Amino acid sequence: MVNKSLLILTKDKIDLEILFFLLGSQYQVPLINISENFSDEDLCPLTGAIFGLNLSISNAYDFFLAWIEHHIDQPIIVIDKGNFSFKPFLIRDNIFKGDLAECYQEIKRLTETLLPPDEPTPTLDFVQINLSTLEHFGVLDNDIYLELKTGRKLKIFSTGDQLTKEDIKRYAQKGIYQLFFKTSEIASTIQKITENLNDLVKAPLTSPPDQKTTNQTNQTAPQIKTIPDMIKEQYIDSPIEFNFPFNLEKIHLYTLKQVAKDILETSLSQELMGQYLVSLSSAPATYQYVKKRIGHMSNILFAIAKELEWDTKSVIERFVYATIIHDMVLFDRIDLLKLQYNEDCEALTAADKTLFHSHPHEAAQLAREDRFAPPNVDSILLQHHERLDGSGFPEGLNKHKIGPYSAAFIMAINFAQYILDFPSWNIKEYLLLIDAEYKGGNFVKPLHALEALCRTIVSP
Repeated sequence: MVNKSLLILTKDKIDLEILFFLLGSQYQVPLINISENFSDEDLCPLTGAIFGLNLSISNAYDFFLAWIEHHIDQPIIVIDKGNFSFKPFLIRDNIFKGDLAECYQEIKRLTETLLPPDEPTPTLDFVQINLSTLEHFGVLDNDIYLELKTGRKLKIFSTGDQLTKEDIKRYAQKGIYQLFFKTSEIASTIQKITENLNDLVKAPLTSPPDQKTTNQTNQTAPQIKTIPDMIKEQYIDSPIEFNFPFNLEKIHLYTLKQVAKDILETSLSQELMGQYLVSLSSAPATYQYVKKRIGHMSNILFAIAKELEWDTKSVIERFVYATIIHDMVLFDRIDLLKLQYNEDCEALTAADKTLFHSHPHEAAQLAREDRFAPPNVDSILLQHHERLDGSGFPEGLNKHKIGPYSAAFIMAINFAQYILDFPSWNIKEYLLLIDAEYKGGNFVKPLHALEALCRTIVSP
């Protein structure tokens, strides 16, 4: 255990945020940003750490005295950019003063004295960065990720995107204050920040220039697509095809399209789930597969609902919403999207098995957190990998415990995937398959409806 610590004093919040990001990307040492709700007692047991104290907070002097008491004879760095008037007599000779770039080099040198000798430094897959720090980055040199409640990381911004204050505000309003870079990808970003450290903190990101400014500088501001814009372009202006495999009447097709449009324009464009659809834009093959599967499943479910007189608006909304959401957390893994049963997972790694088996719970939780979600849709999402004999997951429900809507949904997944995976699919063969697979319990009525519908269509 290293019994050394380091204190950084500054009056600028952004100094600490950028320094902590740089240090966190290169060293595995505790980084403690002392805030107003930090108690003096919390400082006592912490050693081998870097502390940051913003002298603009209330009681900053009290925190300073507490740190001195618990970390006597430890180095202190003062970042003095002409706004520093906090000069307590307890600061000793081992202060380093200078601009931010010079301070950073000294901080790096002192940080290395905090590391345990002859002990390899672990490497993290992702480096955390405060949302407010990103205001200073402008055009991104790397992808940026959001951490989900399950610990998985979701890409929400790509290299070349330009962050705006509106982007920062939107995430802050949702209670999201930290995002992540991939450690393996940020070498160029670290170098760029290091080389322009002083300029970076002086010139925070501004709102996009107005047309007059743009014309005067003869530059064109990049057109950054927001999440709602991208969803509108990919799923509404270029609509999903809902009229296959069954031919729907025009009024029913209109109803289905309108329900999907309403869901996409409300739930998905305003909540976290919209991020998943945007993530598909960088994977065209997966995007086309998902888009076709959403269309096929919605068509099949609408036809079954019509046949069984379930076709109220609330049920159709539930089916379409579940169709879009159910495998959303797997959208970046087309190999996992095509799996259905436990026996399909035997060749997967332990991590992929965990991801696959947990995704019904994740989908159900996303729906519970979406204020626009149709009532009780989470039960369909939770049950969409259950099987009649109880060998499915995550709850191991059998044909009597799986709900009727969930039973229809499971059958729709199976039929849509059969069509997509076998371009020369045969309807007679499929009727034999489902007759053997879906007998009994709450599958009886949806099975009879699907069999009747399938006899009205011709194989390709």
